[in-house]
Amino acid sequence: MRKLFTLVITLLLVEICFGSLPKIKIYDKQEDLIKGRFEHVSVTWNGELLLAPAAKQIFASNRLFIWDVVADKKGNLFVATGDGAKIYKVDPNGKINMVSHWDDVEVYSLAIDNKGILYAATSPNGKIYRLYQNKEPQLIVELKVKYIWDMLFDKHNNCYVATGDSGKIYVINDNGDSSIFYKSDETHVRCLAWDGNNHLLAGSYPNGYLYRINTAEQAFIIYDSEYQEIHKICIAKNGTIYAAGLTIETTNKVTVRQQERDTQPKTSTNMPDLLTIPPKPVVSPKVPGSGVIKIQPDGVIKNIWQQQTDQVQSIGLAADDELLIGTGDNGRLYRISPREEGTYLIKFEASQIVSILTGNDNNLWIATSNLGKVFKLESEFVKKGAYESEVLDAKTSTHWGSIQWDQQIPGNCSVTLYSRSGNTNKPNSTWSPWSQVTNGEVIKSPMARFIQWKSELTSKRRFDSPRIKNIKISYLQQNLPPEILSITIHALQRQTQLQPTSTAVPSSLSITSREEEVTGSRKQPPEPIISRQLQNGYRRVTWKAQDGNDDQLSYDLYFQEKSEKNWFTLKKELTRASHSWDTRMMPDGHYRIKVIADDGKSNPINTAKHGEKISDWFIVDNTSPGIEECNIQKMNNDSLQISFKVIDELSPIKRVQISYDIQKWLWVYPKDLVCDSKEEEFKFNIKLDQNQFRSIIVKAVDNTENIGYRRVSIKE
Repeated sequence: MRKLFTLVITLLLVEICFGSLPKIKIYDKQEDLIKGRFEHVSVTWNGELLLAPAAKQIFASNRLFIWDVVADKKGNLFVATGDGAKIYKVDPNGKINMVSHWDDVEVYSLAIDNKGILYAATSPNGKIYRLYQNKEPQLIVELKVKYIWDMLFDKHNNCYVATGDSGKIYVINDNGDSSIFYKSDETHVRCLAWDGNNHLLAGSYPNGYLYRINTAEQAFIIYDSEYQEIHKICIAKNGTIYAAGLTIETTNKVTVRQQERDTQPKTSTNMPDLLTIPPKPVVSPKVPGSGVIKIQPDGVIKNIWQQQTDQVQSIGLAADDELLIGTGDNGRLYRISPREEGTYLIKFEASQIVSILTGNDNNLWIATSNLGKVFKLESEFVKKGAYESEVLDAKTSTHWGSIQWDQQIPGNCSVTLYSRSGNTNKPNSTWSPWSQVTNGEVIKSPMARFIQWKSELTSKRRFDSPRIKNIKISYLQQNLPPEILSITIHALQRQTQLQPTSTAVPSSLSITSREEEVTGSRKQPPEPIISRQLQNGYRRVTWKAQDGNDDQLSYDLYFQEKSEKNWFTLKKELTRASHSWDTRMMPDGHYRIKVIADDGKSNPINTAKHGEKISDWFIVDNTSPGIEECNIQKMNNDSLQISFKVIDELSPIKRVQISYDIQKWLWVYPKDLVCDSKEEEFKFNIKLDQNQFRSIIVKAVDNTENIGYRRVSIKE
């Protein structure tokens, strides 16, 4: 009996302190997890955490940037670094040798011909060198261009060269003879590739065109992208084309200073040493951001990249035709399946992934900048990884419930979860230490506003990984009182018709993403409010409210006249933040409205909280203006002098008009020319016409649209 009594007291205290209904935060999609901190952990498109593939570092330079990477058929890797061009060779055994270097130029493009010979293009002098083993670089051609961005060989060993700032594609034979293969209208041709029909594909800047150019030197734009630049093209085995697009900003020109080559990678539209390049006029503005364009063999085109926080810097194809996407400025590598399901594979310490290269033996190399390194991506998993979630803000002091998750644990694998809590939005020394949690049991972290969870994954098998998904955290917030932020008393209106009114949805009716109440019910979005344009005498009051627990609110309205101390009920238990009423039921005077919000519909009995606010004073005026001291004097045979006063007890006079014998209405102005006070004097002359009239009618309208009339007869 004593235990039962203690349980009842405990539940009562929880209800008193924590009146809001429990909530559940669910992590079951990639977007729920992507903002967390990854350490050798991947996350699939459907929100499954697993160990990341191993990435073995095979090259590290003391340079910030790597501009290009190529591999020959023997598995040798060639790496072009900056500042001041240096080209390194990394053999299959990991031995590193410097092949060549230049002090005053950069090498933005490397290529290997059909004979296995390495070519290097230098900028900004437009030279191409042939590099034989253990020999000095042989200059084979000097083009009259500033930049060489890409080189590509055909089956006849002719080299095609993408250039800027001329926007030309050159073709060079084995003897070094060059000619213009195609002259575009663009400033830069940024990349080249062969499609399945041996047609040359090219990407451009600043209009982001994707060209197909046949052997007859005829070009066709197969896609006008929404980006400024197409800077990388990949072709899948089935003929699908992937193209990486990028737009830094939409301006009339792009200006990059000489010194910015120390801070900008090759795959950025901020090209090194680029001087004020005015682009061609663009019909539609380019969209800031980046994307990956997929062009299927049947001609269907779509943008398959939806990550707005990660900018596409490079793309490449794995042996199974899965697309790899390297990003900056977060150094993340993604894998996109042919079904367009994206997995976040791994995060590198470097901020930018600038090149993804697949070798003939299906090796995958990843080159990064900031710092310049090259990694070999393995097919096996790392042995240990960890993931820290984004901090969950429960909005108020919160009692934590249970944590639950689904898992797949192969033999010799394990998953361990931890939690910690605190009252700062960024974890620091004041937070509780990490404490281990058990699946389905109550979280041990102390009551606080913020919480974070961490998972550790381990595996003793190279090709096995534990998997975890559908993480759910339940919590019970301290009930916070609702707030009325503002009250608006609207002016009277005359017309009567129904029309939709665009009104902001009160936060009390909003739906919290990825959160559900334990009752299983979701708050439904409010129906559009149908606003009736009110007839004379009606008023509308609207208000804005919020609730820290996102509780459903109801409202009670009260009114008070200025000479009264008591409040009187206007309307109770409203669910919308709007109400209209007939003020003709109220005596003329000065009034104000009090709105009280109640969260009882979302909380247990005896735990509801209230919030209230009082409006400014407003006028209820249902009495027409008075027209007094009317006088008409005949001045001569063709004119009359008319004078009168218009007086209103509560509202300023808005306008005054007169009519001759109920004809059209004519505006008249007071002596001071402005109708803006409760008493206005009028004195003016009118001409007599041939059709003698016997009277005039005066109509006066006050600010509350009350109308007063007065007929004045003309005496002979």
